[in-house]
Parts: sequence; structure tokens; C-alpha cells
Amino acid sequence: MSTLLFDNGQEQILIDGFFSRPSLWHVLSSKVSSDSRLLQKIIQEEQLDRTQAILVTHSHYDHALDIPELAALLPQPQIIGSNSSLNIARSHPEVKASQLRRAVSGQSLRSGQFKVTPLASAHTPPTPVNDDLGEEITAPLKLPAKFFRI
Repeated sequence: MSTLLFDNGQEQILIDGFFSRPSLWHVLSSKVSSDSRLLQKIIQEEQLDRTQAILVTHSHYDHALDIPELAALLPQPQIIGSNSSLNIARSHPEVKASQLRRAVSGQSLRSGQFKVTPLASAHTPPTPVNDDLGEEITAPLKLPAKFFRI
């Protein structure tokens, strides 16, 4: 499980929002992108239309792939994350600059009735397959993309 939904009955905050889950074979052999139909189904089934914010813990595909599509499908959620995560969100033409908010470790922020404090932590060490840790995505990402670009 890499996605969490916090719901106080009026507003929601989504952590990571990764639902598409392409197969490992697809991830390794092709470019990956969101499954828009699946996201629309989940938004309806889970009643995610009250989502005020999506917090992205880090910018790997298994946390951030669906962020641009969710940002466009939901009614104007804030996307909160690193510069890299915000550049992933910018890949969708319907995502507005006003939806993007940079997270800073230790600085609390509010989204509706929720108060959230992001805290930096170390990721697992890099491997030959995933050796891009710490590389910033410095421009809007073009999706679909190879998993190691996200």
C-alpha cells in the first residue's frame, strides 16, 4: 500500500495517490502513464471529489505517476511536494500553477481543516535499476515516460 486517504467527513487529503500500478514487465520494458479510466472509476467509487490536497512523498513513479491526471480529474486539488513532484504535475496541460505548492521539511501547512508537516527522510540506497536518487526533475516532465525518469 502506498496511497493513504485522510477524510474528516468534509474534506480529504490524499498521500501519493498511486493507483495505475502498471505491471513490472510494463515498467521495465515500456514508457509508463496513468490509467485514466481506472482513476475516474476510483474517484467515483471512493468519492474522492472532496480531495483538497495530494501530498507527494517523493518523485518516483510508484508514488507520483498518477499525480498529473488526478490533479486534472479532481476539482482543483493542491499538489504539495518537492520541485520534482511539482514538475511531474506540470506535465498535464490542465494543471494550473495555482494548484502547486512546494513542501519544505519541517514547515507546517494547512489544507482546509488539515494541518500537515512534511519531514525529510532518507530513501533506501540506490540499486543498478534505481540509481537516480536525489536527481531533481528540473522541468515539466513529458508523460508517458520511462519509470527511471519519474
